[in-house]
Amino acid sequence: MTRKENLLVEIYNLRNQIAEIKGNTIVNIEEFSQTRKFRDEAAEWKEYELKLRIEELKKSLEKAKVEAAQQAAADAFYATEQGQAFKRECEEKRILLSNEYDCAESATLELIESHLQATLGKQWRANRLSTSYVEFAVVDAENKPIFGQSVSIYYEKKYWLGGERFQINIGTCGSHDLLPEERGYTMADFYIGIGKLHANTELLETIKDVLFYYAERIADIQKEVRELDELIKNPTRA
Repeated sequence: MTRKENLLVEIYNLRNQIAEIKGNTIVNIEEFSQTRKFRDEAAEWKEYELKLRIEELKKSLEKAKVEAAQQAAADAFYATEQGQAFKRECEEKRILLSNEYDCAESATLELIESHLQATLGKQWRANRLSTSYVEFAVVDAENKPIFGQSVSIYYEKKYWLGGERFQINIGTCGSHDLLPEERGYTMADFYIGIGKLHANTELLETIKDVLFYYAERIADIQKEVRELDELIKNPTRA
């Protein structure tokens, strides 16, 4: 065999070891090394690339061994009464965190909506929220945005361009009848509300504070969930 073919054999050997740990199918290296496909694959790679891949696979193998040992220890622990009780406790905590997440979202939407309605009018509703934007609009009786348009405020405590982000994006209402037969909520409600929003610094500061607090709380909850998931995965860690 050439040096590159020997290196490729080592690569497949490492892959097989990882596959065996994970319970996946392994390759018959002795048979495969006699094929044209094997020789072509060895020829495609540069020697230094094969060596780099070997080092990466060695790290992956060590990681797989650690994870397998952790899984075996976890399985043994969860087979005991103590382990079962611990798992139930963790799962209950996770449900509480999930409920807290949902409550934080609904409470924040309600709070923002109440501030908007107090200033812009009862026809305004906040209907979508994430840790980077909130969306609101003038809605109809079915709680759907009139004109099919909404307003989005995008926010981040640490924006990638530097500093904070607190920006607005207003959808265009396009072409429409200036004197519709059915008045209801008109385009004026939308644009007058936008004007009031821009003019009310106190309202904007309140919305900003509410959004930043929400994002921080959600980040805390997500961190707790990640730590809890890791504890469930590896309950015997020191």
